[in-house]
Amino acid sequence: MKPTDVQISPEIAAAMAEGHAVVALESTLITHGLPWPENASTAIDAQRAVRASGSVPATFAVVGGSIRVGFSAGESEAVGRSCWFVRVWGRDLA
Repeated sequence: MKPTDVQISPEIAAAMAEGHAVVALESTLITHGLPWPENASTAIDAQRAVRASGSVPATFAVVGGSIRVGFSAGESEAVGRSCWFVRVWGRDLA
């Protein structure tokens, strides 16, 4: 995996550069954990809870062959509606 295969949102990059707390949130909750629309609303609620604590949420997933770190609420909803996501393990990233 090349460094260009990892896409970090500007918000997450800025938070990390400034030393703010960033909380990783797995996308499994959105893609496999719950049915639509509970999956998206739960993910968005988790992001809101992280923000309410003063931290920055960093939902992550493999999208189009790249690791994406940082999803907006709208992106979480779009992922939640999709049926094309598969589970990926560490061994699958190579």
